[in-house]
Amino acid sequence: MATGKTQGKGTRIRHSAEYKAQALVLAERIGVAAAVKQLGRHESQLYGGRSKARLQRDRGEAEQQLTLENVRLKRQLAEQAEELAILKKQRLSDLHLLGLPLLDQPRPRVLVGFR
Repeated sequence: MATGKTQGKGTRIRHSAEYKAQALVLAERIGVAAAVKQLGRHESQLYGGRSKARLQRDRGEAEQQLTLENVRLKRQLAEQAEELAILKKQRLSDLHLLGLPLLDQPRPRVLVGFR
């Protein structure tokens, strides 16, 4: 397994995301204790990495569910807007056929003079 190490200013070693993923797969396959010995890392690093990976996976699933819910709600809103437009058009047509004034249109203002 390639290490993918990069060192910054201090002695801290940063492993690449690929290396971390491979380490988690190894720990899952042979166990955390054996993987720690093989990789020369601390158990807390693998457990912390595993927790972060689960959190990311769960967050990704939740975001995907929210995205699907948003799409569904937007579609429902568009359908309702379309139905409302059809009903308004039908109402205006019915009022016109009956010879009634259209209430949606502004009424002409009558100016009343004061003496």
